Amino acid sequence: MKLIYLTSQKYPSAKADPFFVKSMALAFAEILDREFLFIVRGDISDELKHLNIVSVKLPRRFRTALYFFWIPIFVIFRNWNDSGTVFFSSDPYLLSTLVFWRKTLGFKYLICSDWHQLFDDWKDKYVAGNSDYLISTSKRLKGLLMSVCEIESDKILVAYGGVDKSLFDSKSNRSGYRRKLGLPEDAFLVGYVGAFKCMGMDKGIITMIKALPFLDKKIMMVFVGAVRQEIDEYMLLAEKEGVKDRSIFVRRQPFPKVMEYEISMDILAIPYPNKQHFRDYGFPMKIWEYMASGRPIIYSDLEIMGEVLEGKAASFEPDSEQSMAEAVSLVSKDINKAEIMAVQNSKNVEGYTWDARAAKIINFIGMGIQNAKDERQTTLDLFYRYVSVFEDQMRYMKSEKSKIKRVVHNTRVLGLPYVFYSLSRFRLLGFLKNIRIKFFFGKTMILPADDVGANVFSMYGIMPHKSERRLTLWLIKNLGDREVFYDVGAHLGYYTALSEKILTSGEIHAFEANKKLCGYLRQNFSGSRNVFISCTAVADSTGEVDFYDATEIDDSSASSRFRIKKQYTRVSKVSAITLDDYVNKGNKPPTVIKLDIEGGENDALTGSLNIIEKYKPRIIMEVWGGEAGKKYSRVATDKLKELGYKAFSLDSRGGTSGKPLDDPIAAISTDGNNSRDNFLFTM
Repeated sequence: MKLIYLTSQKYPSAKADPFFVKSMALAFAEILDREFLFIVRGDISDELKHLNIVSVKLPRRFRTALYFFWIPIFVIFRNWNDSGTVFFSSDPYLLSTLVFWRKTLGFKYLICSDWHQLFDDWKDKYVAGNSDYLISTSKRLKGLLMSVCEIESDKILVAYGGVDKSLFDSKSNRSGYRRKLGLPEDAFLVGYVGAFKCMGMDKGIITMIKALPFLDKKIMMVFVGAVRQEIDEYMLLAEKEGVKDRSIFVRRQPFPKVMEYEISMDILAIPYPNKQHFRDYGFPMKIWEYMASGRPIIYSDLEIMGEVLEGKAASFEPDSEQSMAEAVSLVSKDINKAEIMAVQNSKNVEGYTWDARAAKIINFIGMGIQNAKDERQTTLDLFYRYVSVFEDQMRYMKSEKSKIKRVVHNTRVLGLPYVFYSLSRFRLLGFLKNIRIKFFFGKTMILPADDVGANVFSMYGIMPHKSERRLTLWLIKNLGDREVFYDVGAHLGYYTALSEKILTSGEIHAFEANKKLCGYLRQNFSGSRNVFISCTAVADSTGEVDFYDATEIDDSSASSRFRIKKQYTRVSKVSAITLDDYVNKGNKPPTVIKLDIEGGENDALTGSLNIIEKYKPRIIMEVWGGEAGKKYSRVATDKLKELGYKAFSLDSRGGTSGKPLDDPIAAISTDGNNSRDNFLFTM
């Protein structure tokens, strides 16, 4: 796995966000070494020169637009286009750009988004819904990602932290730091360290100042992290409350000084108000610094902070100066007990360091990648096992054994499914409405008992035709987790179900003109979160078309919009849609189209020209050989050729032929049941 941390931050910087990003980058690099790459804006500062780092020298003013064009160029030229490359970022605009180019150009890299808050606009669902992995700073935020962005729980990791505990371990001389910083040595100091405001909102400094009149006069408060105008503003409030002489205001400090101020305090406070922003996202880095400092902590009793601090600190009612004063008094009166808890906090914070957070994230991503690989391999192994059973059966069927012996053997080996299959071939299964079948990958479905294809699935769990076996292998090995797969001619749902198994984060859109079979599709996929069923034909225009149902005289898979065989007489009108219209209605455009609609492929392509030209999906299309191929398939293959597509045959290993085929129809055997095959068409 190669992890690429993408940021538009510029260094050096003393601000909180760049500090967070830099600290995580250093921790990732410590673990991954050369498999980690840090991308920053501007010159590379001395503190980062030892990292594997890329500098993007773009002006701040146009950085969003310039990054938009820079990213795909670097992905291509640095060969970052594979599923072993993971882009990591907390920047919503950079993440949106990564999502856009992956969708547009079909890049294979993975995306891990690091969430500190929601943005309450289009970026939330767009980024979250298209991230392979999501990191949240709190359980509260994870819940919001699940409810607002509809993300599954197992895709989100809550990763608390971080802090560099070693920096605090070397700083323990509290009285010495008070003298150094000019703080009163004999006073009881309650400290706040951090920005005074967030998005223009007071972060609880007002509550702290107003709490002072309720406290013993030996108790003073120290506020570290203000800008000049804020000091003037809050000093006026302290003067108004009559506590100016007990209020110390300090401007923003470099991090080494911040630690000294934190260690100098008797109590450290997190006084956040009860406002939505703080309820949802008020999980400050200072929690970990406060714990590492070994000082007692008091905090506003907000659920989000209680996730970590409950049982480790004293809480008070948000926005209540009296409640806060009571918490300070309680701790100050039993300071020894509070000190014991604080020492334990400094030990517990080992699990919340930058290194611990980075390791947890790497493990989460790595496990996800490995699980996906393992799941694919398991599916592949199962398929080979089922194919082996089928081939053993076929060898026996082709042996010189008598017909009676073959029937007895099949009944013994395959059981009732073979009996039902035999009865369905002769239309003798009318007494049974449905059968339950199980595909090789574990999906169980209810299918019509009188359908020959359904009974084949019941016996073997696979589509046994060689062309379908090759297609099954190709899908298992080549469908990406996030593909949008259009199954045009879904029939009984074999490929719809297989792609549902494979596409952990993608979508499957299944189209079936046969109303009866489509009813079964809807029933079998009613509980699926990412399968969308359309009971409609796919054609060259939206409206109604003729449909010949071959179920009663042949096999439902032979049903077509055209009267391919003279005995097809049962015609009806069915609804039809073009894929262009389907996408225009707001559905996601396809990245892969499987096209198998018994001669209707050319019309389907004609109705898809806009999305094909715009999105360039890979197309797997069934092509017929012989005269049927010349009549129905030729126009479709020629059309794809005109659009710039090249045809490749699928091999028995799940790959494709090395060279494109000039004429797929000529490559097909015209020997009876083998006079058809699936081909991959790609730009």
